[in-house]
Amino acid sequence: MFKDNTLFEKNKIAVFDFIDGGLGEFSFDIAVALLSFNPHNRSSHVKSFLQTYNQKAKKKISYEELQKQLKIAAKFYALLRINHDKTTKRAKELAIFW
Repeated sequence: MFKDNTLFEKNKIAVFDFIDGGLGEFSFDIAVALLSFNPHNRSSHVKSFLQTYNQKAKKKISYEELQKQLKIAAKFYALLRINHDKTTKRAKELAIFW
């Protein structure tokens, strides 16, 4: 799930093209999605997501768990970009941010 597969309208969000979602750890999938949003406001996105998600979720996600998964996801995608795309500028941003 990336910001390219989300639509926002007022206080609603829609997610589409979610074919590979849910194949791994749920908190990792959420971390990947949150990484695609503006890095300067990432902290507020994380807090907003957790506050909204945890209101009705059967299995809650802690802030600490999501931060751990954000670090893993950022490093994973940084390494992928260095290895495959050679776009090291964005890779360095991801690696340094977390």
